[in-house]
Amino acid sequence: TDLDFIARLAAEEGLLYTFEHRTDGHTLILTDRVGGLGTIGTHKDCPVLYQPMGGGDSAEPALHRFSYTEQVRTSRQVQRDYTFTHPRYNQQHTADGGLALKNQHKDYERYD
Repeated sequence: TDLDFIARLAAEEGLLYTFEHRTDGHTLILTDRVGGLGTIGTHKDCPVLYQPMGGGDSAEPALHRFSYTEQVRTSRQVQRDYTFTHPRYNQQHTADGGLALKNQHKDYERYD
């Protein structure tokens, strides 16, 4: 979709975005700093309360689990080989990334 395209371009440039929804209208906020998006909750020292062993309901909104991962994969890989005993034998093999790379640019090839 168009939003996926814009989100990918913004992420490549290090831009964050969010929407503010109000009764009088909606606003798109673009920033390159996380602090520009405001804080969550009412804590002065920590914008988000982290309770790793929280049980039951919390009196305030809190995170119970946080995990950051980042992964870059090639979208296509081509390997070639040659053998002098069978020079006409095609030893080129291609593998595409498939559906797992739906939000990644299609031209991230690996040259090895």
